[in-house]
Amino acid sequence: MAAESELADQDASEQTEVLVNVNMDAVLGTLHRDIQRITNLVAVGIQSPVTLDDDALAIRSESMQYRFGNARPWNSSNQARADYEDWVYGNGFRDAIESVGTFLESVRQVLALWSLGDREKKGEALTGASWIQEMDFAAKKFHRLGFPDKLEALLRSFDASVDAALNEHVLSVTVARNCLVHRRGIVSERDLTCGDALVVSWRRMAVVLRTEDGEFPLVLGRALEKEAQVLFKVEEQSKAFNLGERVVFTGAEFVEVCWSMFLYSHAWGEALNKIGLERGYLSAPEAAPV
Repeated sequence: MAAESELADQDASEQTEVLVNVNMDAVLGTLHRDIQRITNLVAVGIQSPVTLDDDALAIRSESMQYRFGNARPWNSSNQARADYEDWVYGNGFRDAIESVGTFLESVRQVLALWSLGDREKKGEALTGASWIQEMDFAAKKFHRLGFPDKLEALLRSFDASVDAALNEHVLSVTVARNCLVHRRGIVSERDLTCGDALVVSWRRMAVVLRTEDGEFPLVLGRALEKEAQVLFKVEEQSKAFNLGERVVFTGAEFVEVCWSMFLYSHAWGEALNKIGLERGYLSAPEAAPV
């Protein structure tokens, strides 16, 4: 009995209280900086001139030039620019999806942390092994998942999700990204999401003019009626690419898609805030004095 008592005292002395600070602004801020960087790089890429002289097509390495094959890849500068813009957008979509995937990993870490807290509240004695399993091993497994599987894992493991429409928007961009990166933007059967087409959807911010005759897109330079109202609206957008067609986006559409990713991150931020408040891990801000 004396030995058992000594062991119990030893176990109690080895218990450690772990305090973890969750900075929601930092979780969102990293993704927002990534999206801004991506749009900046794409803007530079699509506005760069494209020429077809031999010097432009040769990659220099000190005094050597490397050319792989003698055939010219394009017949005109216009063709080169179109191919180059597809490549730029493909890389932009790839980086955007990867950034959102990394963001979801941070979301999962927050949810996993709160899940450990829930288990402790129910009386479970958490150990170092519990922490390593949830915050290390499970995190690495989640990291290896593809984007659609990450979303499914969050719902399955933590019962956490956001507006289903926003999920569908991001998943449709993932399909477009795969087509651009792996199939040079030519829609194949594996890319089809709606019948014989690949449909990409997103949300955009629109500025409209409301008059007594209805709502119209705001056009710069147009004279406004005295009673006209300028409104900001969030609209659903989509673009369909049929089997065998090339996936092509304008610069404005690319920025709108990135803004939709921005909305998506905020939706997850709101979801985390709601869960944290409900479970007691976050405190509601104090009301401003009247």
